Formats: sequence, structure tokens, C-alpha cells
Amino acid sequence: ASVEVERILQTLYGIYCDPQAKTAKIRSL
Repeated sequence: ASVEVERILQTLYGIYCDPQAKTAKIRSL
């Protein structure tokens, strides 16, 4: 479970730090 949480946090952090990639990252969810 901790691995899944880390992956989610990394995704959210990536979206926050890289707004230009937001669309692509949301599509990949």
C-alpha cells in the first residue's frame, strides 16, 4: 500500500510542479 501512496504523491507532485504536463499525466491515470 505504501508503494501506491508514494506513486500517487509523486503524480500529484509532478502535476503541481509541471503544469504543462498536467493534461498528459491526467490522461495516463
